Amino acid sequence: MKKEIKFLPIFNPNECNFWDSFTLVYRETTEYNYKTTITDENIKTLMQGINKIHGKPNQNIVFAAYDSNKLVGCLVGHIRSQRATMQYLYVLPEYQGYKIYKTLLV
Repeated sequence: MKKEIKFLPIFNPNECNFWDSFTLVYRETTEYNYKTTITDENIKTLMQGINKIHGKPNQNIVFAAYDSNKLVGCLVGHIRSQRATMQYLYVLPEYQGYKIYKTLLV
């Protein structure tokens, strides 16, 4: 199955409802990779941590991979004192093997 993946920088993740899609990718990826059950409380804690770290404008780094309008992978990072830090890198299980990780990191 060929995937038509688009890679986009997300400059205002709060304005485009990126975080709603991110939680779905996080849930599916984590349950697939670690065979754990992700609860709504886990998701809430994760999002509180992200909002605390990434709450300031122009300090987020978000790159997203979309297949049509579906978020299939993302890289979320943070800039502080001229240093960029990668926080999260997720790709949905059915999209792994298409070098999406590599493209998001480059």
